[in-house]
Amino acid sequence: MNIREARFVFEEDEMKRISKDVEIVLKMGEKGARAYIMGELYEQRAVEARAVDTTGAGDVFDAAYTIAILKGMDVDSALKIANAAASIKITKKGTQSGLPSWEEALNTAIKFYGGV
Repeated sequence: MNIREARFVFEEDEMKRISKDVEIVLKMGEKGARAYIMGELYEQRAVEARAVDTTGAGDVFDAAYTIAILKGMDVDSALKIANAAASIKITKKGTQSGLPSWEEALNTAIKFYGGV
């Protein structure tokens, strides 16, 4: 969910408590992303990009995060890849244009964060 949705539903302390049973991943746009998992907080800053169209960026983030986790990456790495993928998407107009490949997202994350 995004940060506005989360704040509507949960208090900060409540997210930490609930995350002992359920993983909570928050998309925060230009502020990056946050995950509460097993009571732990993980945060990654956003990859800098010039936004042309943010349509679909959340879906791209979700897909990249899920793929990273399924590939066995840790939460911090998955957040980095997801942020990178979303940053690529927002640089192009439209819902289908700008969809990054796994390699593009991975390379962008490595370049921006210095590794994943």
